[in-house]
Amino acid sequence: MFGTLKPRLCVLQTPQREGYERFYCGVCKGLGEHYGQATRATLTHDAVFMAMLADALADVAAEPASCRCPMLPLLHRPTVSHESAAIRYAAAVQMLLGDQWLADRAADGRRAFAVARAALGERVANARAALAALNVDAAPLVGVEDRQSRCERDGDASPDAAAAPTAEALGYVFSTLADLTGATPGTVGARETLRQLGERVGRAIYLRDALEDLSADLLGGAFNPCLTRDPSGAARVSPERVATASKRLGDDLRALPALLDALPLRRHRDLLRNVLCDAFTHAGFEAIATGRRAAGDELRALYESAAMQPWGGRATARAVVVALSLWVWLANAATAFAQRSGRHGRRHARSDAARALLDAGVDATSPTADASMSALDASAPPMRVPDEFKPPIPGAWEGGPRPDDAHAPDACGRCCDPVCQKCCDALGVDACCKRSCEAACCCKPERMNCDGVKCPCDGVKCPCDGCGNACNGCKCPCDGCGNACNGCNACNGCKCPCDGCGNACNNCNCGHC
Repeated sequence: MFGTLKPRLCVLQTPQREGYERFYCGVCKGLGEHYGQATRATLTHDAVFMAMLADALADVAAEPASCRCPMLPLLHRPTVSHESAAIRYAAAVQMLLGDQWLADRAADGRRAFAVARAALGERVANARAALAALNVDAAPLVGVEDRQSRCERDGDASPDAAAAPTAEALGYVFSTLADLTGATPGTVGARETLRQLGERVGRAIYLRDALEDLSADLLGGAFNPCLTRDPSGAARVSPERVATASKRLGDDLRALPALLDALPLRRHRDLLRNVLCDAFTHAGFEAIATGRRAAGDELRALYESAAMQPWGGRATARAVVVALSLWVWLANAATAFAQRSGRHGRRHARSDAARALLDAGVDATSPTADASMSALDASAPPMRVPDEFKPPIPGAWEGGPRPDDAHAPDACGRCCDPVCQKCCDALGVDACCKRSCEAACCCKPERMNCDGVKCPCDGVKCPCDGCGNACNGCKCPCDGCGNACNGCNACNGCKCPCDGCGNACNNCNCGHC
């Protein structure tokens, strides 16, 4: 809370604008008279708001006065008496706010702010004494900066937890207006309403600041309750936390008008509504939109930005955003449905084609089956294979590079082999190089797939089911049918890993050919 509760003077009528300026000059004069002329530089709109709220709840209004402005020494400006309870209260609160502001920055390790806070120590003590003279106990506000620092040092505090110290402190400050000298009996009865108003204002101030500074805090490495850390320790924007902070901030902003109307205000109602329900609320929804954009939620940011428009523009803008969101959802749903339908259609087409070939007695690995499946593939759009299921690079395997080998090292254990690919095609598997194909391939010795079901490829002759089968219409990659067992290219040019030429048929089960 440091300069956030400012009015929108451009929409105020002349009498209201002049009334706000009188309180502004009154708090400035009060700071100079009670805490030294240098403290006038610490004046903020927040202290002026507290002065107006205190005066609005008082039984008797502050007396009018005039003072010489230090910025224009030749002019006397109309103001309210710096000796009134409302001005003395606001000036003392301003000193405490300045002390908290310095403490917050000193806690970040900035030595200059720590020195400035020490220099103002006596004036802050005088402010606490002034509040005590007005029947206000400032003791619960001691150590607020420490509670806030502990919460932020945790590093993983949620938006609600991080905003709690500020909300509690402002709730107490607002509730002390019921104890202020000159408060009406109705104000005493409205203590709980004042506390709720202060808590919502305090939490809204904190969350608004967090959402506005989200991108800057991410780049600067500062604490922000809307940031989390990934396993590597790098900070990132959390869409879930941004959504939580945005919802909480929106709820608080929407609750302010009802709480303000519930107070027994004697005067300044229009000015107070201008500050809380116009300027402050407008800036809060703008912060929500900023946070949504930082989290990548552009549509939601547009929807929240509509809250800053007049009634007619707000309704139109939100209707447009809702229609756009519905259109995007329908477009995504239609795309997903089309992809799913095409995938199922291709799978069923391949399965039906493979089943028809087997029923006709055609070997799934024969040239006829290969031509049929190729024609079917040519008529279908290309299928994207996930990276984790892509076949290994030929020649790169666990045992090191194998030059001059056209296929993967284990022809029957990996689907990138052309023969196994035909087997997968006959099974109607979605993507040939998925592990389901590898598990179900009939080249497995146990002839069982992953589900314990007998392999449906029993009728397909496979080059890995014994050496003799390499010549039974299975098209072994080595040249010649009989050559697989008679010193052929199985040992010369094909570079079979079995030791020696004769071993190709002696318990070697040379699957690599």
